[in-house]
Amino acid sequence: MPGTKRQDTPTQFREQPLLQRGLGCPALVGAIVDMLQIVPPAREAGAIVVKKERGIPRILLISSTGEREEWVLPKGHVEPHETAEQAALREVIEETGIAGRVLQPLGELQFKKGTADIGVTFFLVAFEKVVGKGEGRKQRWASLDEASEWLTFAEARDFFKRFRATIEKGLAGLLEEA
Repeated sequence: MPGTKRQDTPTQFREQPLLQRGLGCPALVGAIVDMLQIVPPAREAGAIVVKKERGIPRILLISSTGEREEWVLPKGHVEPHETAEQAALREVIEETGIAGRVLQPLGELQFKKGTADIGVTFFLVAFEKVVGKGEGRKQRWASLDEASEWLTFAEARDFFKRFRATIEKGLAGLLEEA
């Protein structure tokens, strides 16, 4: 009616379906709703695998699956039925054929892969034994300094440098156990 004030509150108005308010055809409304949905980052888990070799601490680097030779840390998707810690250990076995045990959680690495946001929870993992061939990727056991240089991606290098002191403390405990 002319001159009648709107009686619904802003919250009520916001909650009314878009089509009931006459804001367009179903296809357009569906497209707008799809665009506004927030997509959570892909959930992944990874490991910085450590061992001592003749008393010298070493970090496991592996080649990526792409055509270019890129040196990366083992990582992959967390399956719906597993924790990030379980996924990290599984990914190490799958990619390298190496079994290990988690020493401690390290932190989260965030990066973009194409248009996707990726979040990787990393763990410090002690090498225990070789249990298979893995995916046949190249492997390189690097010193801490070498690992800082050889990691291909800047985000991984920055992550490694940010947690280097924590990694060194974890290694000190590992060296004392041996």
